[in-house]
Amino acid sequence: DDVRSLNESKYGRFDVVLCTGVLCHLDSPAVFEVIENIHSVCDRLAIFETLISLRAVDSQTYKGKTYWGTYYLVREKKDSPAQRFRDRRASIDKPRAFWLTRSSLGNALEHAGFTSALVKVDPSLESQPLDRHTIIAINGAPALVL
Repeated sequence: DDVRSLNESKYGRFDVVLCTGVLCHLDSPAVFEVIENIHSVCDRLAIFETLISLRAVDSQTYKGKTYWGTYYLVREKKDSPAQRFRDRRASIDKPRAFWLTRSSLGNALEHAGFTSALVKVDPSLESQPLDRHTIIAINGAPALVL
């Protein structure tokens, strides 16, 4: 199914929702809608693994809030439907994606209703890619981080 069709009546509710490698393939407003949809089915926490924009180049307004990031061309507009379907690393129907900055992604999570968000750092990696983040978003009472 299409990740953009996630909803409680179709799939139910979950303690944990994994969203790995999806957000960075979505354009606006879908990137915000998917975050909201994940929140709507998530009882405890959601783990987002995604690429982020390291620069605030472009802005998008969604539900009266402004978010910053960068547009990335993920495929040529002229690609045939067969070419789009074969390339599973990109969106089937959109030629570009909107990568949020880390702060805008945090704001989008908060505006969707998540109460806390933690950035996970993998100490086993020799070098953590600067534009790849794993964020654990908590739904419920705000988490106290010591």
